[in-house]
Amino acid sequence: MELARIVAEEEADEMKYAIWGLLFIAVMPVNVLADDQSQIPWANKFFAPKDPPPVVVHDFGTVPWGTTLTHRFVMTNIYAVPMQVVKDPDVSCGCVKIVRYTQKLEARETGFIDIEMDGRRFQGAKAVTIQVRFGPKFQSTALLQVRAFGRTDVALNPGQINFNTVALGQEPRKDVDISYTGSQLNWQILGADTQNAKSVNASLVRLQSSQRGTTSYRLSVSLKPDAETGVLQEHILLRTNDAANPVLSIPIAGTVQAPLSVVQGAMVKFDPIPVGQEIKRNVMVRGNKPFQIMKIEGEGDGLKVEYTPITNPIQVVKITFKPTQEGELRRKITIFTDQKESTSVIIEATAEPAAP
Repeated sequence: MELARIVAEEEADEMKYAIWGLLFIAVMPVNVLADDQSQIPWANKFFAPKDPPPVVVHDFGTVPWGTTLTHRFVMTNIYAVPMQVVKDPDVSCGCVKIVRYTQKLEARETGFIDIEMDGRRFQGAKAVTIQVRFGPKFQSTALLQVRAFGRTDVALNPGQINFNTVALGQEPRKDVDISYTGSQLNWQILGADTQNAKSVNASLVRLQSSQRGTTSYRLSVSLKPDAETGVLQEHILLRTNDAANPVLSIPIAGTVQAPLSVVQGAMVKFDPIPVGQEIKRNVMVRGNKPFQIMKIEGEGDGLKVEYTPITNPIQVVKITFKPTQEGELRRKITIFTDQKESTSVIIEATAEPAAP
């Protein structure tokens, strides 16, 4: 029996890989395939700076029917000039939509593309390509892809564990029901693995089913009070006794918001600038309630900060660097508010010799 189970698992894996290969070819435009045979688009470096692959892939794994899948592709402008997405990203299937994205990126700045994949609109293996064109002067199209394997005999209700926006320290709980209507006798979920879901605790109970031939479980998930701030992109793996598809992936979405944080990271890196010239950058600070900036510490060595004394949940701090001497600068500016909270931004800059 054990040998038969292992053989069945290997055959199922081989079939999935074959399907993925066929799907990858099917969804690629002909001109893109031709280009990739000669070179990898340099725009892929926005998503994988060191060793960009021909296509940047996120695989959701095997998911129940009806699952709402979300993912944030993080992108960083590694170039020394501002770049932007010159047109709305193009998606090869209506089952995937672009929720929001950062259009403009200053040099060394980080942004994102948020996507959503509707698990009600596909069955079996699905691969969807997203093309993101960067420019404006020199243009290149980054190739992204999301994959999932949708099961029709397992359903999820509601379609996602979504905590939405949660203040740091809160411990909300969400429940989802998993129902099996397939032909396997005594189908079971053996356990919930949170190895890839460090921010949550999970528990699982079997429900009394009101319909014959249906097996149901309830998965309860609570957010840990010490969960890291930022966007949640985690998933719980449900281990089953199904030899052909032993694992189900249950995604977790939401945003854990610190009382005070700097939008898009806590570092500002200026391009090199000659002594005597001036460069500016705006930093956006967000709180989980309206606040007022009372003071900012860390100015000096050509670094100056400005802000408007108003009460608002989002504030803009203007940073100006006008070096008086050559050399590298690394300083921390700390922002203090009337809510007795603070956050810091690291400033990195290089002053070059003055222009002749």
